[in-house]
Amino acid sequence: MEDALTELRQPAVPDDVRDPVAQWRREWEGNVAAAGAHGGDNAPLAAHRRDYGSYLFMGLDLALAFVGGQLLTVLVLSVLFVATGHSLFTLERPNLAFVTWAQTPFVMLLGLVIVDGIMVLVLWYRLSGAQLRWSTVGLGTWSLHGARDRTRAGKAVLFGLAIGVVALVLSALLGATFQKLGFDMNGQDRELIEPLKRAPLGVVLAMVFAGTFVAPVVEELFFRGYVFRALAVRRGVFPAYVISAATFAFFHLSGGSDLLPLVPVLFVIGLLLCFAYRRTGNLLADITAHAVNNGATFALALLPLPFH
Repeated sequence: MEDALTELRQPAVPDDVRDPVAQWRREWEGNVAAAGAHGGDNAPLAAHRRDYGSYLFMGLDLALAFVGGQLLTVLVLSVLFVATGHSLFTLERPNLAFVTWAQTPFVMLLGLVIVDGIMVLVLWYRLSGAQLRWSTVGLGTWSLHGARDRTRAGKAVLFGLAIGVVALVLSALLGATFQKLGFDMNGQDRELIEPLKRAPLGVVLAMVFAGTFVAPVVEELFFRGYVFRALAVRRGVFPAYVISAATFAFFHLSGGSDLLPLVPVLFVIGLLLCFAYRRTGNLLADITAHAVNNGATFALALLPLPFH
């Protein structure tokens, strides 16, 4: 167990100051207190809630999401590969055809679904263990309504649109800068975009839908709703920014080592998304910004635009 609740309290914020982090902190302290209150004396539950967002359990959850996602993806794809009449080994050596097959758009789409599913399962496990609601990570109909510590849905979406545009501009500038410095910034084109251009229309539409709508929801719940919010409450805003953005960036390496030069760009995008949640207190802003960034990337790469 980590430090006691009283040792973790941050400086109080005046009631007239609009601060989502202060509201999240009050909610967390209330959840811990409720577990040990009269009529609800439950020391194990209080301990679970006190550990929520600690470095130890955050690290375990991040490792479980990343490693678990990769292992389950490899396992499922291996089973499918064998079930379709192929062999994982030829002449006692790994069958390289498996690697080629795993890089086809449909299989990459399946891998995306598996990885996102694992992140949702990790969130469910952490929340259910502490008997916390999904609103703890920013999910719920309350996000549609305004409050002193939360921006209304309409304004949050508009703010997210603006952040999404800023993210696109910064991505282009950083990408061009790193390219001039000699880094290969075309890994995403080789790994994802070029195969999609040769894929059936149904697979392309499914990948675009998953990348534009499903992935932003899942990733924002995990990296901002859980990682950023919990660390901002427990350890302060600065480490929350750095850890949330860094893990967000490195998680994308599951798409292949060719994406390594994109990590600094993704880190900056992660910082912008943390800022959106910190500023609005409404995860709709982050989901919108993330969807704009991903959707525009697909559109610019796949649509027959005149400047291609």
